[in-house]
Amino acid sequence: MVFGCKSNVNRKEQPKTDKLIVYTTHNIIWEKNWKDVFSDFEKKNECVLEFITFSNSNHLLEALKKDPVADIVLGLDNINYYTDYLDTLFIPYKPAGAKAIKEDLIFDKKFILTPVSYGELSFIINQSEIGDPPYTFGIMQDGMFKQKLLFPDPRTSSYGKAFLIWSISNFGVNGYGHFWRSIKENIFTTTDNWDESYNMFLAGEAPIVLGYSTIPLYHIIRDSSHLVESVIPIEGGFRIIETAGIYYKSQNLLLSQKFIDYLLKPEYQNTILTTKWVYPATIIESTRSGDKFPEMTKDLTFELSAKYTRQNFNNWLDRWISLMEK
Repeated sequence: MVFGCKSNVNRKEQPKTDKLIVYTTHNIIWEKNWKDVFSDFEKKNECVLEFITFSNSNHLLEALKKDPVADIVLGLDNINYYTDYLDTLFIPYKPAGAKAIKEDLIFDKKFILTPVSYGELSFIINQSEIGDPPYTFGIMQDGMFKQKLLFPDPRTSSYGKAFLIWSISNFGVNGYGHFWRSIKENIFTTTDNWDESYNMFLAGEAPIVLGYSTIPLYHIIRDSSHLVESVIPIEGGFRIIETAGIYYKSQNLLLSQKFIDYLLKPEYQNTILTTKWVYPATIIESTRSGDKFPEMTKDLTFELSAKYTRQNFNNWLDRWISLMEK
């Protein structure tokens, strides 16, 4: 899907306008909210942003490998970084506001990818159907949750890949297979992408779905509903860290750098929680104030190194497929 984002500035008054092409995913930017979020950047830099959107980060990554005409890539995450080789696709750039990024989000010291936002994985619960949520991975394996769990397939989704890596980080290479065998009967189905899983959850097809811990805020603000709860198992949590990077064939390097800088400024970071329903990457006061989100007792995001994960992920995935198909 392509939609050019045209500034409100009269073109006759602005004969020369730079254009920045941004490859992104639809959960990062969509037609209804781009103007409120990015029009200020366009005006200040006398430019036009053109967003080319993809359904998820996996499809975005596939497009990047086909020699696209892109300047900025907004929406790849640490899971893409840990399961693929991205270094040659981006120009390293440490943005002006890098010091404001929470230290435990920086997984790439060279800054080929800059953290912009992040979500903490959790199990989203329909409280009208589940009275006692699974607060541990152990409880998740209980037969009381038979046919109640939805999540995206790790073959097609970063969420699914993250869930698989999360399980390996928690149970170890020798133990994750037992976990998946134990919850196999509790899985209602896997889907190609997260949107499909969540739509099935909303339709009442299953009462538990993998998702970010901040999702209940969406329903509180948009629907005035408190029926959705998020639960992070006490054994430990896992983060998906969304990033931005400068494509190595960018035709407008200076403007690309300014855009990365802008993404870390308060005027953008302050919009993230209530437009993308995830956390901003920078240290902003009151991020959690007034919002009751579950906290991770332990962060398992970097339990496995990027090098180790890249070397072994395909084998882990093959084993998962084998377990699910038995």
